[in-house]
Amino acid sequence: MQSDEMVLVAGDGGLTAAIVRDLENAGVLTEWLHHPSDAQLSAKLALRPVAVAIVTRDDAFALRLALLVAHERPEARLVVTIFDRTVGEQLQLAVDGCVVVSMADLVAGPLAASCVSNGARTLRRSADGIEEIRIDEEGVARVRPRRELGSARVRHWLDRLGGALHPFELSGRILVLGFFGLMAMLTIDVIVGVTALNESFVDSLFLGVRTLVAVGPNPSLARASDGTKLVATATMLGALASAAVFTAGLINRLQEPRRVSILGRRWMPRRDHVVVVGLGQVGLRVALVLRDAGIPVVGVERNAAAPGVRLAKRYGLPVVVAEGSDRELMQRLSLRRARALAAVTSDDLGNVAIALAARAVEPDLRVVLRFGDGDIAAETDSLLHLGIVRDAHRLAGAGLAAPVRGWTPGDVLAGPDGTLLLVGTDGRVAPAEPTAAD
Repeated sequence: MQSDEMVLVAGDGGLTAAIVRDLENAGVLTEWLHHPSDAQLSAKLALRPVAVAIVTRDDAFALRLALLVAHERPEARLVVTIFDRTVGEQLQLAVDGCVVVSMADLVAGPLAASCVSNGARTLRRSADGIEEIRIDEEGVARVRPRRELGSARVRHWLDRLGGALHPFELSGRILVLGFFGLMAMLTIDVIVGVTALNESFVDSLFLGVRTLVAVGPNPSLARASDGTKLVATATMLGALASAAVFTAGLINRLQEPRRVSILGRRWMPRRDHVVVVGLGQVGLRVALVLRDAGIPVVGVERNAAAPGVRLAKRYGLPVVVAEGSDRELMQRLSLRRARALAAVTSDDLGNVAIALAARAVEPDLRVVLRFGDGDIAAETDSLLHLGIVRDAHRLAGAGLAAPVRGWTPGDVLAGPDGTLLLVGTDGRVAPAEPTAAD
């Protein structure tokens, strides 16, 4: 890009500031419009910018500005941030050469990789599944598919069984308690029928089930001994109580929103899992990348009406609606046996509070923190040593600045020394934060 060519950046917030900073550091003449109107954008397009970057969290606003740029300045390189993949795909079809980038996608890979303690610098999707990118001793990026070991799959299925026997939600625990109470009473009835009443197993099972469903007691009890009658009386009362507990759990289960299932995809992991606190755009993508990489995930979101909670249910992710910094919640989430915790809300100080609560429960836990303010990120990393700090605006800003300058979009990852590297679609590695000398 020539030094006298102008780039127009439209948007607000820390991410937009990060892009402008990267472009200016590279010696690019940059014009920044803060949430412009159509008329303001048209006036700046008359200056014939060589590239236009539209950076906003509002997909509808980004789409409107992108269509305006495509109409008035079709020859300019157009880079737009859009979270919704369907909207992004339609925009790319409508506007030739438009590059649609999601901040959440740029940041999710490095954050997810930070939760996996195996040297991976980022995780990304490919046609064959999830791939991980590492940096070797020569500073070269190495890409390899991520596969789950057979022993890990066995542990996951055992954990699923344990989760079914000990559900996370109260309604689930009541339901399971009532069910096992009924099964215990049925077992006692069958044993009494076979041993004390000399009935066949099938007859004892049939008559025991008849007792459970309140059809009537076993007729043979009329000729049984007093001790056998007392045992049968106790089992009938136990069956009555268990049925009441089971019914109460079932009703509560049907009435309340079920964000964690007893069985199925939304099971609550208990071991080697990652707790993702904050199901915004970034948190949801981090959870999905980890899940697709074969790592059990549970999401925590304090706002039950957040779009991420609804989307998580669609994607089959277990979600707990609660305050992420609640220490009691951390204990219930089996944090002592977790692989990592990712505090990825949009509130930097809130992420610090979440990390402190997690470390109070498990001091050796791997903690990953998302920050948007570079100063806060540096201070937290140097003073508190809470965990692995990732500056989301710095990561996404570097990734978005690359296509604005005409580079092929690729993956952004944190190098071993903290510098950011850009891995292009051709596999080559380049510094993600250019300087004026570049």
